[in-house]
Amino acid sequence: ELSGFGFLSVQPGGSKLRPCRRYAFLHKSFQEFFASYYLCCQLASQQITPKSLVSDEGYFSKLKQVLLFSCGILAVQSQKTAVDLIANITTQVNKFGRRTLPVALECIAESKREESDVHVRLAQVFGSGLQLQQAFLQYENLGNDHIASFAEAMKVNSTLTQLHLANSIGDTGAASLADAMKVNSTLTDLEMGNNRIGHTGAAFLAEALKVNSTLTHLNLRYNYIVDTGAASLAEAMKVNSTLTDLDLEANRIRHTGAASLAEAMKVNSTLTHLNLRYNYIVDTGAASLAEAMKVNSTLTQLNLRCNSIGDTGAASLAEAIKVNSTLTQLYLCNNKIGDTGAASLAEAMKVNSTLTQLNLRCNSIGDTGAASLAEAIKVNSTLTQL
Repeated sequence: ELSGFGFLSVQPGGSKLRPCRRYAFLHKSFQEFFASYYLCCQLASQQITPKSLVSDEGYFSKLKQVLLFSCGILAVQSQKTAVDLIANITTQVNKFGRRTLPVALECIAESKREESDVHVRLAQVFGSGLQLQQAFLQYENLGNDHIASFAEAMKVNSTLTQLHLANSIGDTGAASLADAMKVNSTLTDLEMGNNRIGHTGAAFLAEALKVNSTLTHLNLRYNYIVDTGAASLAEAMKVNSTLTDLDLEANRIRHTGAASLAEAMKVNSTLTHLNLRYNYIVDTGAASLAEAMKVNSTLTQLNLRCNSIGDTGAASLAEAIKVNSTLTQLYLCNNKIGDTGAASLAEAMKVNSTLTQLNLRCNSIGDTGAASLAEAIKVNSTLTQL
């Protein structure tokens, strides 16, 4: 009769002398679900424990779907057992780290029900028990629900200091993480490069930066925050007092976004590294940043590689270098600087006493520009790499 439910197919089997029926699941998912239901019945009758269940590493690999179904069933049948199961899964995550972390988040997401907040409770159990200092969630095909679960975990976690996320996260995921950053007090390094965060997501993160007091490194390279997102982050930098490293490489930022960041640099007193390479800030944006460098007293590294900066922009930066006393590394490679721009930078190097690295490779500097730089080297006493 079971074949009538559509889960099983019935096929004749055995020898002609001893014919018998053979049953097979029509789809692997049916097999995985009934295996999960069987495990949940065993947990309910205490024939097995959550600890003994997750001690089998197979449930984090080839039997992962069975574990996911089990969490979903338990969220309905017995939240107490679901909590116990997540607590024991967390123990396995602490033991094995990277390869088990995504499975834990999938289990919590599988428990989500519209009429209940059990998934939030499970995320908090996970967060309070998590002992990792570094978490890597890179290219795991996780969705917004998984990121939201991790964000809930971060709100109560007290050990995580570094989080690496490269997982096609968009604005919704950024919003969840931003909420967590507002209350989390341990995270210092947030790597969110190679995602799909736009200016809206950047705005959420900026609001979090205004109140967060522990984050020191924020990596948003290769996203889509554009000028509007850069402006939001700039406003946050005006009041944030802990961020030291901001990476905005390849975010389609133009001169307007550079101007917003420059205004923030004039008042910010903690940022030491700013990466703007592979954007399009051109001469106008370089001039804005140069004006900020004249008064900024903390920035030590500025990366402006591949920004279509020409001789005019180089001249603006040169004027800033003449009076700036903190910048040690300036990257201007892969731009459009020619002999005139090189001459301007050379004049600045004659009086600058802090710059140690100047990168001008892949520009349009010829013999005349090289001669100008050579004259500067004769009197400069701090540059170590050219």
